[in-house]
Amino acid sequence: MNKRFKRSLPLPLLAAAATLAPAAILALPAMTTTLRAADDDAASLRDEVAALKAQVAKLEKRAVMTDADDAKAAATTPKVALGTGGFTVTAPDKSYSFKVGLLLQTDYRYYAEQGTANPNDTFFLRRVRLPLTGTWGKYLKFNLTPEFGSADGTSTSQNHTVFDAWTELRLMPEFGLRAGKFRTAAALAGPDNRHFIEAPFTNQLLPNRDLGLDATGDFTFGKTVLGYRFGIYNGAPNNDWKNSVSNADTHLTLGGRFSVSPLKKSDNPWLNGLELSVGWTYGSETGTLGAVKSGSQQSISSNAAVDGERLRVAPAVAYYAGPFSVVAEFALDRPTLDATKFHKHAYNTAWALSAGWVLTGEKSTPSGVTPASPLSIGGGKSGFGAVEIAARVNEVWVDEKLKGASSVKHAVGVGAGINWWLTKNALVRFGAEYTQFDASTKAPAAAIADDEFYLFTRFELKF
Repeated sequence: MNKRFKRSLPLPLLAAAATLAPAAILALPAMTTTLRAADDDAASLRDEVAALKAQVAKLEKRAVMTDADDAKAAATTPKVALGTGGFTVTAPDKSYSFKVGLLLQTDYRYYAEQGTANPNDTFFLRRVRLPLTGTWGKYLKFNLTPEFGSADGTSTSQNHTVFDAWTELRLMPEFGLRAGKFRTAAALAGPDNRHFIEAPFTNQLLPNRDLGLDATGDFTFGKTVLGYRFGIYNGAPNNDWKNSVSNADTHLTLGGRFSVSPLKKSDNPWLNGLELSVGWTYGSETGTLGAVKSGSQQSISSNAAVDGERLRVAPAVAYYAGPFSVVAEFALDRPTLDATKFHKHAYNTAWALSAGWVLTGEKSTPSGVTPASPLSIGGGKSGFGAVEIAARVNEVWVDEKLKGASSVKHAVGVGAGINWWLTKNALVRFGAEYTQFDASTKAPAAAIADDEFYLFTRFELKF
């Protein structure tokens, strides 16, 4: 060591260096081993990271393949659903669909004033139906509805039949063609009445269902929508709850309905719910007229014989705006009593006016009301459903020239009701109606009907 450097270093430092040098020399192998171990750990971590990257890449590739498989499966797997619309099966592109529905009506009737008919207070099944509907391809629709139990409450017999059976070719909104058995367009207020449990007198003078061919469509001109139905049918009797559609003679009947909604496309909800329409049938029919029934379903005229030209006309007005609804209809039935005598016609007429107000504020529609808060108890969320009050007045005149068992020439009924939608599919109805009769001058004394007052209830489940 340089003498000058030796002299410049302090003596304590030289002593410390002399002491630590042997220890440092001895520690070098351990330090080398530690550095080698660190290098090995780093290499191992790099290998693990590379393996993880490879695994992530595989998973991403598998996820892409799975998404593709799921998309392919979704494109070929039908959609199956069970809900407020019933049980449905729908093709992925929606070109094919199938729905199983349900209509179950359980009634109770109480007669405060029973009249001479003396019906029993009773529970019974008013209607039990299982509609099967759907689409087949782009243009075809179908409906097959078996009737498992239908009765008018005046007897214990149940009617079992095919209620509806039709196929419709729908080429465009302006034109469709329906063939089979279906409800005719002659009556606006059908047997399944919008406001009341039973249909008004106007429905008693018009056919319910018939068998034939029907063209239908809608045309839009600005804010106005024009609708039409025009068809040719066998010629069904009036108000036939058994839905007899066989042709009693060799003649067919023309019929249909034309409607106009002047402001259907208006943005104002108080204007777009107005519809004016007129239904009609014309043909030559031989046989017996359907029974004319009161609101309690008691026959006040039946088995009247007709033979020859027959005309039925039914103008109507319907208005739905917010929670309010009003339906008014007039019906004329002019059958020929004897084809051998020129212009020997009978004239039966009726009119009806009904109105409803949804107290809970929901929108009223021709098909009913959807509750904003369906019935729910407990669970932190409560709902009461939707409640509607309704009123009706209707009147009928039966021509005394009719041949058959007719006990009444005139009747007028006034009623009120409450409709409670528990949910969109469950409905409870309460109705009361008083009907006053004027006896026919040709009716035997025993057949004269007394005035009646009845209370009806119904629980309905519909999908």
